[in-house]
Amino acid sequence: MTRSLSKKHDEQGISLPYNLQHITHVQVDPSDSTGFSGLPEEWRQILKSSGIGKEETMRNPQIVLDILEFRSAGCTRPAPPRAKDFKAASKDAVQFKLENPLNHIKSLKKAGEGSSGSVYIGDRLSDGRRIALKRLEIGKQTNIPALENEIAMMALSKHPNITECIQTFLWERELWIMMEAVEGGALCDLITNFCLEEDIVAYLCREVALALSFLHTRSRIHRDIKSDNILIGLDGSVKLADFGYCVQLTEEAGRRNSLVGTPYWMAPELIRTQYYNEKVDIWSLGIMAIEAVDRCSSPKSFPFSSLVRWFPREPPWFDEPIMRALFLITSSVYLRRLLSRITIVIQVIPPASGGRGCLQVLADTATRS
Repeated sequence: MTRSLSKKHDEQGISLPYNLQHITHVQVDPSDSTGFSGLPEEWRQILKSSGIGKEETMRNPQIVLDILEFRSAGCTRPAPPRAKDFKAASKDAVQFKLENPLNHIKSLKKAGEGSSGSVYIGDRLSDGRRIALKRLEIGKQTNIPALENEIAMMALSKHPNITECIQTFLWERELWIMMEAVEGGALCDLITNFCLEEDIVAYLCREVALALSFLHTRSRIHRDIKSDNILIGLDGSVKLADFGYCVQLTEEAGRRNSLVGTPYWMAPELIRTQYYNEKVDIWSLGIMAIEAVDRCSSPKSFPFSSLVRWFPREPPWFDEPIMRALFLITSSVYLRRLLSRITIVIQVIPPASGGRGCLQVLADTATRS
């Protein structure tokens, strides 16, 4: 027996940042310590502790105001939109078996735990396939539309470079998501512990780009591309995971301006709550490339090292206070040029780049991690 998690949800339009304030009486004021007069007191305190200097504020007043608006809205996850042309397919994709999932699994072991739930690894009884099982408790505060959207996006996005959603279960007020097991770990763990050569990084970028190409041609935006959400299989395969922020664009809403994602990987138009499209994923892919390339790597056929030699294996300005980092992301001409060049490099990676050699290196690295 199967059913949907909820009987009905109202259609929602474009979601906006929570509690967004549009301040119209703020003026640039060189005599004020913040560089503005008329700022709400909350904004004044945020700006004073932001690490953004007055001279920088005076040179880029609108950018600073946009970032203040962003921070005041908070980085909360809005309820996903439900467009008409996506609703039917989404409803069909989100069907839950009303039975205990543990009856289908053997050799189950806990693999990890996060704020949203626990993850287990085991073998499916029917065919011995290695699977991952994510357990989530359903309570009054659970964002049901967000959960249904995440499951639908993953279930509707079947691709070799995207983590497969196999089945979902609803049992005793707990939601269980059965997925393929990707046991090599997240890319962030690999680049923290190992130096990856540039041909491997190029291969990683290409595999993620293939997943994004699949999503983008179906008018979907992932909106949270980062090394934490790139999983490496023990066979060297590369999988895009975590579709909690993924959204479907439609004819009625071909662009979005909702506030989602992880700040250090965000594109400027996301930070400034401007309308955006699939290109924000490409920006984040560029930041991921910066993460993955070690500045000590020896240059090979791909000129990544010369592009990102000033950044260690982490997003730019990762050690800066978040307000100052957001300011630098939105105002840095250098970063824009850098990411444009990285995008060009990714686009010209030959199809044969990586191949079995890269798969084997990644497999060996994942096994050692």
